[in-house]
Amino acid sequence: MNFSFFKRPTRKYVNAMNGQILDWDKINALTFKFVEYFEKRDEPLYITKLLKLFFYFDFISHRVHAKPFTGDVYFKLPYGPIPSFIKEHLDLLKEENDENAELEDFELTSVFAKYFEAEKNLRTKGYIVRVRDGVEIPRDKFDDYFSEWDNKLFSDIVEVFKGRSVREVVEMTHRESPYTKNKRSDSVIDYLVAFDEDFPEALPHYRSSCYSG
Repeated sequence: MNFSFFKRPTRKYVNAMNGQILDWDKINALTFKFVEYFEKRDEPLYITKLLKLFFYFDFISHRVHAKPFTGDVYFKLPYGPIPSFIKEHLDLLKEENDENAELEDFELTSVFAKYFEAEKNLRTKGYIVRVRDGVEIPRDKFDDYFSEWDNKLFSDIVEVFKGRSVREVVEMTHRESPYTKNKRSDSVIDYLVAFDEDFPEALPHYRSSCYSG
């Protein structure tokens, strides 16, 4: 998947594929919650795992409120459901933090770069997302993006996925309806599948909560 972005993205971006407004401050706020949680546990948060946490947060939010938290478009890819624009900018973050990358004339800037860096684990070859040293996090501003319900969902998600390897998390998303019911690889995953009676398998108590209009 390859998408184009301006060199200096605005704080909000209208997703042409679904009409949703992607608020990068809001996405950075959720990213920070996940990264800070795992850093406090001294547990590496790999990009692949982070992408799956976004999936659960968005699709469960849509199931309960008929609106995803980020508004990103998800694709069915070999490593599970992937938020396309978020992945694009995390990939940019990897390149910006890669000492071997030729970035002198690099024209794209990751929306995550202000607060985060991606460190390559030489053993696993995966990239771990970390908060940049010395960066000032606008905690009050970030906290305003989350309702009491959002914070509860966050707590439930990290409780399920803490201590789990990237492989385990990938396998779990492969069993979820939004992935299994989308037969074509590289195709868009419809948010409507979030209303499937079997979703989410990983957090079964949310199956009883479903938006009714």
